[in-house]
Amino acid sequence: MNTKGFKRNIAWGRDKNNPILPPVKDSDFGINVCMNPHVIRRDDKYYMYYAGDFEDGRKKICLATASVDNLSKWERQGPLFENGSKGEFDSHWCVLPHIIQMDENLWYMYYTGNNGDDGGSKNSLKSFPGIGLAISKDGIHWEKYDKNPVLAASGIDGDDDAIGVAGGSVIKTVLDDGKVQYHFYYTGCPSTGDDYFLHQQKRCCLAVSEDGINWEKKGAVFKRHPDHDYENVAVAGPVVMKDDDGLYRMWYSAIGTRWGYYSICYAESEDGINWFRGNYYGENLQIGPDLGPLTTGYHDVRWDSQMAAYPSIIKEGKKYRLFYSGNGYGAGGIGTAVSHPLRVEPLINTGCKVRVTSHELGKSWFIRIPDVLVCDEGVIIGDKKPNIDWKGPDPDCNIWYEWENEIMKIGIRVILLHKEDGIIIRFAIINNSDTTLHNLKLGALLIPSEGTSQVGISWESSSESCSNVNSTNPHTILKQLNARQIATVCGKIRLL
Repeated sequence: MNTKGFKRNIAWGRDKNNPILPPVKDSDFGINVCMNPHVIRRDDKYYMYYAGDFEDGRKKICLATASVDNLSKWERQGPLFENGSKGEFDSHWCVLPHIIQMDENLWYMYYTGNNGDDGGSKNSLKSFPGIGLAISKDGIHWEKYDKNPVLAASGIDGDDDAIGVAGGSVIKTVLDDGKVQYHFYYTGCPSTGDDYFLHQQKRCCLAVSEDGINWEKKGAVFKRHPDHDYENVAVAGPVVMKDDDGLYRMWYSAIGTRWGYYSICYAESEDGINWFRGNYYGENLQIGPDLGPLTTGYHDVRWDSQMAAYPSIIKEGKKYRLFYSGNGYGAGGIGTAVSHPLRVEPLINTGCKVRVTSHELGKSWFIRIPDVLVCDEGVIIGDKKPNIDWKGPDPDCNIWYEWENEIMKIGIRVILLHKEDGIIIRFAIINNSDTTLHNLKLGALLIPSEGTSQVGISWESSSESCSNVNSTNPHTILKQLNARQIATVCGKIRLL
């Protein structure tokens, strides 16, 4: 087990204007589906390569552009090349584009082909026989490589990609001897049965190349997690980047029984082969289906309430931007999210501590969330002490717990919320007793796991404004809480 946890885990904030690129009815392309975004930034403009559908049901790679300052206004350029002829690997669909710049005037696009023929099998993954290559001098005008596909399903039972292959990402690496090598992390579809867990058991595979055209397969490097119900069926579409310090980071689409469809998850690696996906349940979840607030017994229907999948990641200064597909494999369109500065992760059997990680600094801290309430009337300890039973994460990776002192009839519900400027600690203090409580205090202990503390905790409430504190001692957050009342108090964990 990696006892230190993730080095650069991220929590994301969805754009309130999502979807930023929805399908457009009565148009020439992208009528019902806009899916599989791959976005690159050139100067002050985003270039989004994506798959859109046409009247005949076929899907093609399209391009849309937008200013980095206005993601609500995209100029749709249309398809970049045609599907293959009948019988070819990409005759039905061209999807899952991934772009890599080989040199100043040479761009490669890898895309997934679908021939619409599953061979009479119930397994539709057989209709994804290969990955093709298109070549461009400017990233706008493209021609398909004349010897496609450059990567094909093996057709050998037992292989990790026996019946089908689909896209992922290509990164350029420099070996110890100084030679350049390209690593292709792609989706493999193995030989499976009719059982759902086997039918969809996609996995992430690796192939290497000296020229980006001729590939040597290395097999699967990442598979489903049978104990995580959000990724216990399949993992697919790996998007890998390598940081300057050599850390490999992967975002991928996962299918699990929790939602029944895709969510976006995360893993880290020191060598690009052996991957760490966290020590605890939910630690590697990035974005799940957005169920919205529970209001009148049902969830809001949103563009990504069913699924969130096929991410594209861009690093912009200290932040990251993520683009992804929504419901119905893009029927909901394409949306975006921006990284928050801190990510909170629950720890199991460690009292009420959580780990807070800064992806910017590559550091983490332990914080003891208050499990004791102090007031003039006494010290109130919850019935779950010493270990907190953390719940979650929810689709936005927020976590929570609650406890009650049955003798004193005082309860607390705590939720940790990721926000653009830090982590909100929201306490609901529930006084079910007949006694008024005075001078209520909560304390949070900050424990750096490495280096000097660079995060702080501040408290404030509607009844009393508190100055920023880095306090290991209880701090007064409420002067008074009347009998049979509930008060909400907020704290904030933030980078200093």
